[in-house]
Amino acid sequence: MEPKCKLKKQDGEPFVDATEYRRIIGSLRYLVNTRPDLAYSVGVVSRYMDTPTVTHMSAVKQILRASSI
Repeated sequence: MEPKCKLKKQDGEPFVDATEYRRIIGSLRYLVNTRPDLAYSVGVVSRYMDTPTVTHMSAVKQILRASSI
């Protein structure tokens, strides 16, 4: 995640598919067992699993990009 990234529960942006968001977060939480450097970022984005927005999904995509390195 970006160092100054501020995520909010309700930020007025459109929502994304919560089921897809939860599936990706679950996969990332499994990956954290082998990549502890991602633990903080995954913990932050997993707080917003009930109502994810476009901003939350973009943060998840950044984590996915970082995990592929």
